[in-house]
Amino acid sequence: MGTNTMQQGGLDYENIVNLFANVEKSNIDHIRTNPQEGFFSFDVVCNAYEKGRKDGKKQLMEQLTSSIKDQYKKTLDQLMLIINNFEKKGFSCTKFFANVQEMSIMLAFEEKVYKSDEFINFAYNYYTEEVQLGYLPDNKYLNITLIKANGFSVAYDAKNKQELYKADLAHE
Repeated sequence: MGTNTMQQGGLDYENIVNLFANVEKSNIDHIRTNPQEGFFSFDVVCNAYEKGRKDGKKQLMEQLTSSIKDQYKKTLDQLMLIINNFEKKGFSCTKFFANVQEMSIMLAFEEKVYKSDEFINFAYNYYTEEVQLGYLPDNKYLNITLIKANGFSVAYDAKNKQELYKADLAHE
């Protein structure tokens, strides 16, 4: 009996191990180059995974982009409707803030308007299911930095007709 060959009961284990190794290699090579029902090569699986990942990522980005555009449009539409309704009653906001992700709007009014009974009655009874709505007095205590920190990504000074800020989410 040679040192590299172990035999027992007439079986040559080394040759059997080599046979299995060769069949395994041959099958793997065949599967890599010839997909069969239920079996695909590693390369085919990897390529399919990569394509699916890229396609899925592209589709997800398209869905997210569409969703964000829809949120901005809905928020803007509601903001304009609400401001218009308040102006019809004689209440002009001086500033507004929008948190698009949460569909939330904050309107600031001059303090004398904000404290008037007419405004309080109208604002208290004004209801919309589309957005969360809040009111602030536009005075020296209005903390715009705090409002921005609370997710209000768009702010506009209606009195001076200028943007206060818009959050650059890509750089925050």
